[in-house]
Amino acid sequence: MPNLPSDSPSQDLSWPLLLAKWTEYAKAAVALPRTAEGDRERHSVPAVIALQATTFALSEIHRLPTDERLLGIERADYTVRERSAELDRLWRGHPMPEAMLDLLTDARQAVQFASTLGTEYRAASNATAPDLDALRTLQTTLAEASTNAHPLTVYALHPGTRVSAGTPVLFVNPDCAITLTTAALSPDCPLTEPRTTAPTQVYRNADAERTTDLASPMNTAMPPGRPLLIPLLIDGQPRPLPTEAEVTRWVELQSKMLGESYPTFREADDAAGVEMPS
Repeated sequence: MPNLPSDSPSQDLSWPLLLAKWTEYAKAAVALPRTAEGDRERHSVPAVIALQATTFALSEIHRLPTDERLLGIERADYTVRERSAELDRLWRGHPMPEAMLDLLTDARQAVQFASTLGTEYRAASNATAPDLDALRTLQTTLAEASTNAHPLTVYALHPGTRVSAGTPVLFVNPDCAITLTTAALSPDCPLTEPRTTAPTQVYRNADAERTTDLASPMNTAMPPGRPLLIPLLIDGQPRPLPTEAEVTRWVELQSKMLGESYPTFREADDAAGVEMPS
């Protein structure tokens, strides 16, 4: 699948419109292998078209408003499960064509990937992450905002972390409570405009010459370094926060590493664009 486009969300888009667009594309593009299983393949066409259209539509789901995006992911998940079961029934006892197996894998991975999308904020300037009390308040506020239907997963900078402009400092999935998080963090750490993306972790490495923070997608191999973003909530459940003593030790260690300066920030090569499953 292509890289996730950088188009901003559009209030004029809805999941049905997005799906209709890609259904027409899939109808024109569908090609099944020519084998002796002609009838079985013809009966498979509706499921194949639905799976292709859903997979392609999910590659643009970041363009939908939040409510439409959440609804779209739920409907896409239902479609993929239903159409997968339909193909399983049609091909039970017979080897399914490799192209169909690949399509099923692509569709399932696309749903899984879309489900990880959330709202990311980055440091608008060189800044220091909010202290532990502010993080406790943020965690409590978001835990209360989390629902059973859409439990929140939230990552934020470790308290007292010093970062350079452009560094990811906050990620919320889904982004239904993002106004709360903005209000809670922005006084201490000015934030950029939000963007919809897959979760990114920041890894800190230090040597005798410099301290570098590397931003890398969480769904890729973990690079060396200390992770700077810590979980506040996972599926709506609060996670343990560092202690006061741990925060104090971390701030002292940073002072030894950085002095009065800020770390060098860079993106991993595979973080320049968020890639849909292929």
